Amino acid sequence: LKNRHNWTFGGTARFLFGSRIVEGDLLEALRGPNGFLIGTDGFQYLPIFNMRGLQFAFDVGKVTPLFAANPNSGLSVAVGIGYMQHRVLLDVERDFVPQVENDYAKLYDRLSSGLWLRQRVGYLYCGGSRFLNLHAGVEISQGFTQERRDFQGDLGAVTQTDRLDLQWGAFVS
Repeated sequence: LKNRHNWTFGGTARFLFGSRIVEGDLLEALRGPNGFLIGTDGFQYLPIFNMRGLQFAFDVGKVTPLFAANPNSGLSVAVGIGYMQHRVLLDVERDFVPQVENDYAKLYDRLSSGLWLRQRVGYLYCGGSRFLNLHAGVEISQGFTQERRDFQGDLGAVTQTDRLDLQWGAFVS
């Protein structure tokens, strides 16, 4: 929402997914000599690590009619505050690899959640006929999260629970 004084108010809800995990080898102690997990059927399985998570935020911003086509368009700057939660999802034939199945999967998921802050800078174009509206720019966000599990299978008891999760990217909407 944008009011007549060019202040913007909004919210964000996101589902996070990805395959680039920066946690080291979570299953090193469970792997065989060639890097595979041995299933109950005697076959070797290679686990795939994925990331899943959620983000919710409330945003406040200002549109300055700089380089603007009309008074409703211009440079857009916004900040947001919210909540972030994410975990590592192990993808493996779970029927044959009980070491990482059901409750045992929680030993390796690095479940973390906490405060999420974000900053955006971009350009907002609002067409005069309200037919075409475009918002594009860059965003940087910080998640001040904590590990939510007291014990990790590869680390033992968790003593350092604070994390800093950084994200950056471009957006077009």
